[in-house]
Amino acid sequence: MVMTRRFEYEIFAECQQFFLQDERAEEYPDWTGEEVYRLLAVQPRIMSVGTTSDTFVTVVVEINDSEPDEDMSVWDQVNESTLEITSGRLVIACVGDGPLDARRIEVLSGSYRARIYYGNLSLLTDDHYRVVLWRAPPGPLLVLKQRRQIHACHWV
Repeated sequence: MVMTRRFEYEIFAECQQFFLQDERAEEYPDWTGEEVYRLLAVQPRIMSVGTTSDTFVTVVVEINDSEPDEDMSVWDQVNESTLEITSGRLVIACVGDGPLDARRIEVLSGSYRARIYYGNLSLLTDDHYRVVLWRAPPGPLLVLKQRRQIHACHWV
């Protein structure tokens, strides 16, 4: 039986992004054409997840004890990458969050894979996101499913 801890947040997607990061992360990833296309920019201890809207978005974060095995057909896009968490705290934040405003989840320190599911991307509103993390060795950034239409991001 897979053990899952689930958290749901309404995040203000200021500048059409939100962050998943180790509490001690300091360096933010750069957005280039490739990152904009896949809606994900990464550094070892921080991920910037691109959104199609710049309003509040629903972000569900799940901490699993193993890799998810599910149908991706209901999602518009799915990316996966490594996230190093050395502090024992995963932070979910928006651009304008101060140190006390960000949401925190206690986790075991170590290397995690993070699979990001993107929903309702074509609507430009009501987009929503699901992030599943599980402990795993570092691996490459993977685009498991790419959306069909590309929408221009006004922050690029």
